Amino acid sequence: MSDSGFRKMFEHLWKVPGRHKVWPKLLRFVIEAELARVRKERKPYVGKLFQDRDRHAYRNENNRGQHLEVVLVQRLYRELHQCGNGCLQVGNEDVLLISYNVPNQGGHRRRCADLIGLRLDGSLVVFGCKGKEKPDSPLVAVLEGLDYLGHLAFQANIASLKKDFDVWREKSRNAGVLSKVPGEFCDLTIRPEARNAVIFLAPQTKVLQ
Repeated sequence: MSDSGFRKMFEHLWKVPGRHKVWPKLLRFVIEAELARVRKERKPYVGKLFQDRDRHAYRNENNRGQHLEVVLVQRLYRELHQCGNGCLQVGNEDVLLISYNVPNQGGHRRRCADLIGLRLDGSLVVFGCKGKEKPDSPLVAVLEGLDYLGHLAFQANIASLKKDFDVWREKSRNAGVLSKVPGEFCDLTIRPEARNAVIFLAPQTKVLQ
């Protein structure tokens, strides 16, 4: 019988020098262990992971519920590609938004990453978007994002995502095509070994408790 998760945790803490900042180290250990378990044990998503959103992004353009999370996600993707170069600036870095509502857990209809971005190092960014109607705490939001990332980034899923992303990146883009691929991203692809990230977006007036 394998050791319990509790034993693995305190055995990990024995290796930590001193008695300071124990909780952050423990939380990091738990998160990394769970991400490793998900990558090892979960089955690949059955179906198409990468979704070309060039047409879908216009679906709720005139929807009255512009405050709704699902509409805001589409709107952000659409406007960044329509009015800009398709990138969301994070600090001093451009992250190319490549898709949204990306499914990764079979059998769960609404479990999908809100937005997926790509960095210039080939790593993915899972963006979680929180509207005003969902007052999740920051910790709950981060754990949700890590859940999506964990299921998305194991080998079979990342290979499927990479394959269809490459097709999307290379497709012809005329005036009628929404999405843009800036010059620096033209020869870039998803790197399975890259260190991916989770970032959450919320309105300035939103209070996460």
